[in-house]
Amino acid sequence: MCSLFCYPANPRRAPNKYILLSLFTICEGYVVSAICCSIAKEYENGVHLIFMALSMTVLMTFGLTYACFTKQDFTDYTGLLWSFIICLFLLLVVTLLFPSRIIQIIYSVVLHHY
Repeated sequence: MCSLFCYPANPRRAPNKYILLSLFTICEGYVVSAICCSIAKEYENGVHLIFMALSMTVLMTFGLTYACFTKQDFTDYTGLLWSFIICLFLLLVVTLLFPSRIIQIIYSVVLHHY
């Protein structure tokens, strides 16, 4: 990331951008695997949480891929998006006032997808 910020012309050339992308992917994979290992050791259902995050990420990736390659225009749904964001904020306030494991999971799933 420092290379990208300090030398913005670096990732624009053909061999450099592939090398930087490969290094970033390797470093990101290392960080994510370290976090997954610590979660798996810390919590009794850590492996379940990791698979839940994996499935949410895969579903979000498929949804974004569909949105990129479809002919449908999604810019008409801005009002729906704002009302959805307000509902998520209210759900966050309720979760903070009345902690519940199920509400936290629902909030995480919905927030992770959007």
